[in-house]
Amino acid sequence: MANSFVEGAADACTASGLSPLLSIGALTVFRRLAKPSSKSTNSSSSSSSSATSSGPYEPPPLDPSCALRTWYWMDLASLLPVLLLQPRKGHATLDMCAAPGGKSTLVAQHIFSHSASSLPPPLVAAPSSSAAGTGQEGTGPGSAGSSGGAGDAVAAAGYAAGASPLPLGPGKLSCNEPDRGRLQRLNRVLEEYLPTTARMNVEVGIGTEHVVRPRDTARVPSDW
Repeated sequence: MANSFVEGAADACTASGLSPLLSIGALTVFRRLAKPSSKSTNSSSSSSSSATSSGPYEPPPLDPSCALRTWYWMDLASLLPVLLLQPRKGHATLDMCAAPGGKSTLVAQHIFSHSASSLPPPLVAAPSSSAAGTGQEGTGPGSAGSSGGAGDAVAAAGYAAGASPLPLGPGKLSCNEPDRGRLQRLNRVLEEYLPTTARMNVEVGIGTEHVVRPRDTARVPSDW
């Protein structure tokens, strides 16, 4: 997974021998190339790229301009929860068991990166005169008896009448991890992949009030 906080991260992935797989919004995914054939000569095997599927996962390089790592190694299936959640700028998101940090990093990319999609800004209530001729005072997107289409039309009329959108906050990411050893790894990953401007809106903690740990058998239903 390319780090969208790093400009040119996708090019760095390609230059390192990774093959493009898919691109969805702020997410760009690459895959490691297949292992060379066992019939290859010893010389070709020794010079093979470190980005092959059989070798160890080398630490991704640091970008010299921002000191962040250019990509994150993770299983493709681990991307699915974030893709289904569809976090966007302005969202407040809770990762209840966040270590080692891959999904949290991806959520942060969707909320805080420059290429992230934004939520529609909330609209300041339009003046009551904008509802003149409807026969109802205070008609708006959430008014009783109005259809979804009518609500959108009223919102559009509010913008046309000069109503301004409320400022949209940057969003927030809360990362909980009950295991202290894994918590240290989570903090390290967030420091290596998120810029300071994003980490200002990220909270990391033990979060035991939110997480049921398997070893707390008294709190786990017997049918789990």
